[in-house]
Amino acid sequence: MPKEKIFFKSFIDFKEEFGFKELSGLLDRNNFSTRIVSNWREDYVLSSVFQVKWVHKTPEFSSIHKDLDKQLNPDKKESNLDMFFSMSSGVSGPVHIDEEEGVHIVQLHGIVIYKLSDGMYELSPGDMLKIPSGELHQAIGLTPRMTLSYGLFNN
Repeated sequence: MPKEKIFFKSFIDFKEEFGFKELSGLLDRNNFSTRIVSNWREDYVLSSVFQVKWVHKTPEFSSIHKDLDKQLNPDKKESNLDMFFSMSSGVSGPVHIDEEEGVHIVQLHGIVIYKLSDGMYELSPGDMLKIPSGELHQAIGLTPRMTLSYGLFNN
């Protein structure tokens, strides 16, 4: 049986760039739940990965979430869209396993490498990577980056 494809180049064609100026406005206009998800040190907080929860509830990302639901969620399970960003090159998140049943990573800005058990995947804006359920993985930003994480949950 052939292995399921998990990496898709140019999966989404972003019509407009979403950069750090747009991120600043998004954060200013919304009261998001956020957290630091890396092993940061007190004097180097900006060398961290930040998570912004539930960005799909905003006009900027609701249509992307609906499109992902249409393409990737035929069983209409609960889903979410979170954003992860870092402001420096070389910043990595911790090695981890996601709590969601299935996660699809869509690169929004910058370049990031994802390390999975079967190798490394370099994502540029518009690329998508499916992370199998229960898969240990890590993200490493080659540049300042913003990444969308579309998660599916068991109902």
